[in-house]
Amino acid sequence: MVRTWLMLGVCTAALGSSITYNYIGNAFNECNGLPPANGACPGNYATDYIIASATFSTPLAGNLSAANLASSPNLLAWTIGDSLAFTSFSSTDTNASAELTNFVFSTNSAGGISGWTMTAETDGFTKGASGNSELGTFNPPFNSSNNTPEADFLIVNGGNITIFGWNVGNSLPGTWTETLNGFQGGTTSALVMIGGLPIVGLNGTIAGLGTEDYYMFYWGGGDFSATAAVTGASSGASYGFSAGVSGSCNSVGNETLNSGDSFSDTISAGNLAAGQYCIGLDATSASDPNFSLTFSTPVSSTPEPGTFVLLSAGLAIAAVRQCLARPSTRG
Repeated sequence: MVRTWLMLGVCTAALGSSITYNYIGNAFNECNGLPPANGACPGNYATDYIIASATFSTPLAGNLSAANLASSPNLLAWTIGDSLAFTSFSSTDTNASAELTNFVFSTNSAGGISGWTMTAETDGFTKGASGNSELGTFNPPFNSSNNTPEADFLIVNGGNITIFGWNVGNSLPGTWTETLNGFQGGTTSALVMIGGLPIVGLNGTIAGLGTEDYYMFYWGGGDFSATAAVTGASSGASYGFSAGVSGSCNSVGNETLNSGDSFSDTISAGNLAAGQYCIGLDATSASDPNFSLTFSTPVSSTPEPGTFVLLSAGLAIAAVRQCLARPSTRG
């Protein structure tokens, strides 16, 4: 293995890197247009919500305006469904192109998703037909048939209550976060900065004995929790996992991942003060498995607001997005 570092805490991207945008909607609170269940909707519908994802080979450009990305050459995969798994659709479906009926996005100047329309339905969907389903998410919300704003919706059995169909929805759009795929870290003395938009996770591969994958991020304050997981490691391997202030990078926590904990562990800190921190893994075994870091609350590269902070965030975002789009010499 050969590892090439980009200095000054900017980035290193692995060959085949990509970015996944993750959507989590708010809980449904209307059944067939009414707040209470009217007998047609399942009793647990108010615990359900829309989940979706879209993976691109390069980050979304800034200042997109209602761009239809269904045929984008950079689109690698998509999914949309609900958390209780009443129905779901994905790009791996046989009729995926017919099922995905809307895939439109707007972005802010930093490339973060600011507006969207994403809907999917059973191929040949007919309202009221048994076995037909449809679901979607919108921002801004649209006016539904009962003249109420609708951000997310789910229709089962065509929404016809005479055949045990139903239609649930809500009026408050959810949120998008990002996962960086194939995003390699740096050393504790040359940290790689996590992007300026809300990041919930990242993944990469660990090189041989003695190498490091460490990242710098900004924490806004409050209860902190991050989980590391290594997959494909040999049974006798072990890996160091730590987080803390820059330099030692272990003041918040230090764990060892091994077969005893299935190569996964969590570092937590109650009411962690706002500030810049680092987190990462040390390879203490001569193998090259995959790893992932997942944050319970999204992290970013800089605090907000302020002119200098916003400028710094823009530079960090540009650097991360440039490296995500560029192959690395790490092989």
